[in-house]
Amino acid sequence: MKILLYAHTFLPAIGGREIVMFQLARALIARGHTVRVVGPRGSGTGRQTADEIPVHRYPRLSTGRGLSDPLEQKILESQMGLQLAWDLTVNGADIIHSHVLYPAGFIGAKLGRILNKPNVMTPHGVDINVDRGSDYGMRLNPGLRQKINLALASADAVTAISEGVYAELLNTPVGAARIKKIPNGVDLERFAVAPPRHSVLEELGLTREAKIILTVGNYTPLKGHEDIVRAMPAILQQEPKAALVVVGANTGGLRELAHQLNVTKSVVLTGPIGMPTPSATNHAADRLAEIYRNSVVYVSSSNREGAEGLSLSLLDAMAASLPIVATNIVGNRDVVEAGKNGFLIEPGNASQLEKAVVEILSNGQLAETLGSAGLKKVQYYSWSSIAEQYESVYEEALHG
Repeated sequence: MKILLYAHTFLPAIGGREIVMFQLARALIARGHTVRVVGPRGSGTGRQTADEIPVHRYPRLSTGRGLSDPLEQKILESQMGLQLAWDLTVNGADIIHSHVLYPAGFIGAKLGRILNKPNVMTPHGVDINVDRGSDYGMRLNPGLRQKINLALASADAVTAISEGVYAELLNTPVGAARIKKIPNGVDLERFAVAPPRHSVLEELGLTREAKIILTVGNYTPLKGHEDIVRAMPAILQQEPKAALVVVGANTGGLRELAHQLNVTKSVVLTGPIGMPTPSATNHAADRLAEIYRNSVVYVSSSNREGAEGLSLSLLDAMAASLPIVATNIVGNRDVVEAGKNGFLIEPGNASQLEKAVVEILSNGQLAETLGSAGLKKVQYYSWSSIAEQYESVYEEALHG
């Protein structure tokens, strides 16, 4: 099968959908399919990325006003539409799999109808989830909501990565019969070997006795980074060796909060850490995997329903055998079983967060038991299994 994965961004940009597309492409190629990624900004339509996945990047003009601006939408749609039409004409495809409902889903749907190409779509979070209290979600914008609904109405299939995304899709024109539940996946091999502990701690500026509390994700107010930092004084009172490591873009603002709470020595902000993409010439160490494997507990503290689709970082933590402390919201609930592979706490509840983290840090046997259960559970989410499920969706879209 000739599969076109379509989106407006891709690696080296770091985010959930970029990693999903990379891993899905690798897994589909391993299953014998021809796969290319089309649509990200750049130059050189034949440029290659890791593992010989063809990536067709096209230049784009932008007003810089953001996707909610009507003029930006017109410019983006005209450019990306012409580029996708050209790419399909020259290179062909059996199926278009669009990642994110706008712009890729909307443009892919239009071209799919014109060229009679089956269209599969995967929303990843902000394009389907909404939270009016924090003004989160593309569908709060009337213009974008209309375009997203048009895309969904014409999709041959739409995949839901979590129960929360499934519930939101039921409130759109897609119809339950065309919604397929397929979660995000995880690269199990990435966390199979534990790296030397001392070098990781030294790189982070921590002592050899440090007990790492890890959270990974680009900063937004919905991620609840502040909640973890605010819990650190109470955690340190009970576990003085505790250290919070926050990985992700735009987290620098947390430094002032750590200073106010007098915990700067115990809070490490790494900024974004890219995932090395293996190739014949790239043998770089996987720094993020090394941090996961040397941590004691993983915290997912998103504070609003809809803030998570299905967190790749959470799956990575389970693959690294880490016990989980996660807020009790959709997405997190899909994979965290309270008392089995971690703890579920109420969003924004500092007392519950502190208690759960300390309980794990102070009880090595509990941490090992929860981590082992998480590793066992996450086997279902291997990318080979996820690719097989997508393959079935593609076949159904192609042949009805």
